[in-house]
Amino acid sequence: MISLMTPKERLIHYSKVEGPKGTLATLFRFQNKPNSDYPQIYLPHDSLLNHTSRLVRETKLWLEDLLTRDELLETQHILVGHDVRELVDGDESRLSASGMEKINRANQILLDDDVDRFESFVEGQNFLENGIEEFPRSPLSILARVLDTIDGNYFAFAMLENYAIKVGGRTPDHALQKLLDRSYAYVNKMRLKYRNKIAQTLDRYELDLVAIYEHLRRIEAEKLDRFSAVIERQGYRTTALGRNCRPKSKPRGYQRS
Repeated sequence: MISLMTPKERLIHYSKVEGPKGTLATLFRFQNKPNSDYPQIYLPHDSLLNHTSRLVRETKLWLEDLLTRDELLETQHILVGHDVRELVDGDESRLSASGMEKINRANQILLDDDVDRFESFVEGQNFLENGIEEFPRSPLSILARVLDTIDGNYFAFAMLENYAIKVGGRTPDHALQKLLDRSYAYVNKMRLKYRNKIAQTLDRYELDLVAIYEHLRRIEAEKLDRFSAVIERQGYRTTALGRNCRPKSKPRGYQRS
């Protein structure tokens, strides 16, 4: 059931909520992620509020012609609340290990209908990334996690491009090259992993996730390629992004009503 609250109204509501860790505007992505280079990229640039706002816009921009109005809105609603629990315990991937007390506190921050949406988002994430074979109840949870990952990759590469320009010169920065290599390897690994898992959903749902994912892969590759071109001009090595499976156009037959 679609809530009467619009995604924008829902986002405004959450932007005013303050948890033990802060607000969506003051918390940054993956702030509690151990042994990760990503905080070096994101801080102090990408707040959870900026990230979520982008996702709401990107969902409409990229998928308006491929989803029904209700599917589009529900995907946006899932994404609006998917990081709100971080106000309680930092990065959501750590939440499941933090004990029921903190989980219950996090649930109190979410609107009632967003508690189920968050659990749905976790189902999609576990299916795509954590070896869970059970299919999520909703294909939109899978789609939401794909969009979340693409936005993270897009923003990370925007930062990498910026760093490459700043430290450009005759002698490349070896630490940046190492980070670039790791980032390209991660993107290709996750793209292949997602593609293989989504292929298992063929005929599982009414929604053709396979065709929609290929459409999103093309969008992501085009965006990252533009960053790569600038990075290469600064003297750094880049890696191809799964070009062998990019469709040449949008999937046909998806002007859903």
